[in-house]
Amino acid sequence: MSETIAEIKHVFKRAWNWLDSCLFPSHCARCGAEGPVFCGLCIAEIQFARQICFVCRKESENGFTHQACRLAIQSPAPCRFLSACEYASIAKLIHAFKYEQIAEAGKICAKILAEFACRVNPPINFPKYQITFVPMHSRRQNVRGFNQSQILANTIAAEFGASTVPLLSKIANTPAQAELNKDQRAANLAKSPFACLEHAQRKTIFVPKKKTEKMAREMSQPMPEKIILIDDVFTTGSTMKACCAQLFSAGAREIICLTLARD
Repeated sequence: MSETIAEIKHVFKRAWNWLDSCLFPSHCARCGAEGPVFCGLCIAEIQFARQICFVCRKESENGFTHQACRLAIQSPAPCRFLSACEYASIAKLIHAFKYEQIAEAGKICAKILAEFACRVNPPINFPKYQITFVPMHSRRQNVRGFNQSQILANTIAAEFGASTVPLLSKIANTPAQAELNKDQRAANLAKSPFACLEHAQRKTIFVPKKKTEKMAREMSQPMPEKIILIDDVFTTGSTMKACCAQLFSAGAREIICLTLARD
């Protein structure tokens, strides 16, 4: 009952945000200045993240997982982990996107990630990877109205001529990670709430206009060997680790993790 009430509240909230944007001038989510949802001055103050190793969290040139770390752990790990920004510098923009359903904030977030991906060195050959995203539980996504990670993934696919396909589902409606501390986040995902979608359940969400026959054949594979996994924010890594574990167990051999921000 309480979840149904929450869904109704969010429907009204989205409607109010749309009406509010039509009747009143917008303001910067960070500094409050009248104008765009994230003004030029605040965009100029975005702090781009230094890249780190996915396993040990120590600095790593271009985000590659340290070879020593790959050998030390007994389970496969992403070969590369890339984050565009330090979370604190765009926290209010992300909040406006996720929780206030401000479409323009989402467009700016997607543009920031796409521009970062364009500058990655060495570059990633995106069309050779299957782009996917961290899923939300269906009930939570119905409440919010969208999956922010999916929107980011679609933007990256459009930018680089790749496709977006959901490979994972969230089968347990666990508490939102943003509401928990470090220990609670780990416990929340101790028993993975994620599962790989069966091949028949996967439906291509975004395909570039000039999709080749080769890409179509690659998309028909049971589980792509090369995957780019996209999420909005990386904090403790619990969510990404749980998702990667499922993808590796289903046959993935190489995963690159890409996020908008790292906290």
